[in-house]
Amino acid sequence: MSSFVVTLFFAPLASALLWDDWRNVLSIAAVAPIVALSALSGGEMAILKGLGRVKSIALLSLLTALATLLITTAAYLLWGLSGVLPALCLSALGQLLLTLHMSHRVVPYRVQLRSWSFLKRGWKIVQLGLAYAIAGFIMMGGEWIVRIIIMRFSPFTEPIQRLEAVGIYAAGFALTVSYSRLLFTAMDADYFPRLSAATIDRTHQNIAVNRQIDVLVQLATPSILLFAALLPWLVRLLYSSAFATAATMAHYALPYLFFKAIAVPIGYLALAHARSRLYLLVESSYTLFFVTSMAICYTLWSYAGAGAALSIADALYLVVTWAIYAHKFGFSMSRDTLQRTLVQSGFLFAGWFSLGLDVPFLRYGFGTLFFAISWAYSLRFLLHSTGFFARFSARFRKNS
Repeated sequence: MSSFVVTLFFAPLASALLWDDWRNVLSIAAVAPIVALSALSGGEMAILKGLGRVKSIALLSLLTALATLLITTAAYLLWGLSGVLPALCLSALGQLLLTLHMSHRVVPYRVQLRSWSFLKRGWKIVQLGLAYAIAGFIMMGGEWIVRIIIMRFSPFTEPIQRLEAVGIYAAGFALTVSYSRLLFTAMDADYFPRLSAATIDRTHQNIAVNRQIDVLVQLATPSILLFAALLPWLVRLLYSSAFATAATMAHYALPYLFFKAIAVPIGYLALAHARSRLYLLVESSYTLFFVTSMAICYTLWSYAGAGAALSIADALYLVVTWAIYAHKFGFSMSRDTLQRTLVQSGFLFAGWFSLGLDVPFLRYGFGTLFFAISWAYSLRFLLHSTGFFARFSARFRKNS
């Protein structure tokens, strides 16, 4: 409910900052139900994540994607561009209904609204939820500020050209940040319950964090190189040739994903230890790094600078998170995990640099080489750590 009220309250200010007029107040206010419905869906999704219902979460993601596709297609066919807001509202409502159905099958809703004893018993969880939500709002506020910075400091003079600059930035941001969240969100459902159970012992805690870093780094590194090679085609496929500059921004932002693969598992330590204020403070530091680096880098190097700002912000966030949580919770990266991370970082930056060259032969020749090496290294580690070959051989011997 609070998200609904906040969106309505700041609609005039957002319209004034983004468009220098009040004509879009109603359009921004119409987003308020979407924000509220998304917040409710996130709360119900947290139940499934907390209980480790990975299959339910995967099925829910699939059903939500299908429902959104059907709703948006129907709205566009019926109303054209005027159906964008109705499609967003109906999609958010559909997501909430699907999430409620899935979560209530697992945990039926039996709380008495006139009894506040459940809040007293779960106040720690409420505090963590508030910290998580506030951190998300701060991050969204930072993204809004960045869009305002691009509007204000764009080299273009015409308002429509400045809006196009924001659109190109949004496309590059979506390619690197929004789509990558699918990987990290899928891993959260299994990781956070395991980490919470392991915090009673520092050794088990560090084992859990190091394993998660290992898996994410091994999955992310070859994916980043493949993504970098396909960027020009992906931009034309998902957008159009008019967004070609977004590929440049996305290329310079790709190291962000590698730093995030290391920082995310460490960042959950504060939540697992129920340190809500510390979590909020550390997560807010990322927004500060993000906005500051974007204000500097975009004004200096345009879209390439915007991409570099994302990478710089996450590198700084990794340093801060590692330093603070090592001091507070005794986190340390094991020698083997550090060695594997450094090896993959070498493959990543060599391939990333190669894929940024202008000569096609050198770009795709060396890019393919480093991708193949990174992929083979990751596959070897993942198969060995999961014991896939041993289980496959045992089943084969049993069947024979």
